[in-house]
Amino acid sequence: MECGKHKELSKVRPTLDKFGGLSLAATGPAPGTPPRRGRKASSCDEFSPLQEVVVGSPASARIPEARDPSMWLNLYGDLPYGERQRVSTGAFPCRIIEETTEDIATLIETFETLGIAVHHAETVDHSHAFGTPDWTSDGFYSYCPRDLALVIGDTIIETPAAMRARYFELFGLKPLFTQYMINGPWVRLF
Repeated sequence: MECGKHKELSKVRPTLDKFGGLSLAATGPAPGTPPRRGRKASSCDEFSPLQEVVVGSPASARIPEARDPSMWLNLYGDLPYGERQRVSTGAFPCRIIEETTEDIATLIETFETLGIAVHHAETVDHSHAFGTPDWTSDGFYSYCPRDLALVIGDTIIETPAAMRARYFELFGLKPLFTQYMINGPWVRLF
């Protein structure tokens, strides 16, 4: 289900006017812009000032169909089988997608006000089924990129997800990771 015209996560920088009110002015590169040439990914601790961040997107978010136990055990492990069958699957309601998009836009504005570079994952269509002869699943969402990408020093590691439905989540970050790889860090995709 498409939600009509999604408001894109635009680059907007809030500024204070002379009366202390908040005004918004569009600035910065378009979503999906790669890091500055020569800039390496780097993270050595959890408390140094944040310089860059990747934000996810609620676009194409969905609850996967009930055919993959890895998803159901992670999200609804405490529900009896009969109750799990009553959980709605498929695309999230448009209202949820739109409100989440607005919330992420506000988060981006806050980051940019603090001088933090913001990168966006490209939208991934999570509606397609995929699998092996032993299991099948459709996708989940690309809302939490930090869950599946770990930066240690200048190495980016794609970490495995406990849910098969999240397998293609990081595909929206390929252009960004490719640019980081060109700039110098090791990118390990497992």
